[in-house]
Amino acid sequence: MKMFAVDIHLGYRCNNNCVHCIVAGVREKLIKEGKPADRTTDEIKDIIEKAARDGADKISFTGGETTIRPDFPELLSYVKEKGIKVGLQTNGRAFSMKEFADKVMDIAPDINIEIAVHHADPKMHDNVTRVSGSARQTLEGIKNLRDRGAKINLKTVVTRFNYKNLKYLVQMASGLGIEQFDIVYPHGLGNARKYWKDIVVPYTGIIRDVTDAIDEGEKTGVHVMLEGIPFCFLEGYENHARENRMKVLESEGSRKDLCFLVSGQSDWKDARQNMKTKPETCRTCRYFDACEGPWEEYPELNGADEFVPVKEK
Repeated sequence: MKMFAVDIHLGYRCNNNCVHCIVAGVREKLIKEGKPADRTTDEIKDIIEKAARDGADKISFTGGETTIRPDFPELLSYVKEKGIKVGLQTNGRAFSMKEFADKVMDIAPDINIEIAVHHADPKMHDNVTRVSGSARQTLEGIKNLRDRGAKINLKTVVTRFNYKNLKYLVQMASGLGIEQFDIVYPHGLGNARKYWKDIVVPYTGIIRDVTDAIDEGEKTGVHVMLEGIPFCFLEGYENHARENRMKVLESEGSRKDLCFLVSGQSDWKDARQNMKTKPETCRTCRYFDACEGPWEEYPELNGADEFVPVKEK
């Protein structure tokens, strides 16, 4: 049976200000121009209605930070009333309030929640989010949700702050009873572009720590998935690339991304591939057809010398 999933971008406001945030620039621009940084309740309900009419099996809310909206429980209920599964990307801080965690789990007990955690050391996590106490709230939120049996996976954006800490983040996930941990390479937009030279480590500088984290996951029962890392750096670990998983989903069904307030609806497969590129040297690589390449900003900002074609076996 084919699956039809829809991501709905609720807006840009957030209670963190992460150094790698790709939408920070858009948020600042909208606010400076006196324009709304978030969609209205009615706008989002209209999108949910359309997704339901189109036969969506799952709707995921993304942001900004979705949970700081006063209408978040209302929107969650609206999706569930349509009989549609729901997913959520969040920093998890709002769930540190037990009553909020309980309310969300009462509305959608089968919700899938992806929570961003950027260091096992709370102080270092706060350095990434640039909000004091954010790590404590996120951890409390995870524990409150786990107490209610929520389905959670953790995600980190790999930067100079945390690439040496990835293995310990996997250990932390295991200790919390989390079975999936996602490692995402920064997309050179927003704050990530602004602070690129200060926060981004080239692929060759992080890959050993990434594969060590995968190996740690194999030992501790945590499945580690990767996003934004080209296959030429992943020989022997290709099956951990989320792009492989996305290709399976795309062959079985479809996924729409109502991503940016300024651009409306797009097919995520096309949008994702349009945001990536392949240096000329990639043409002779045995992964050329399967790999999407790096984010398009990467060769511009870091050059393309790292991309060495992998020969056929």
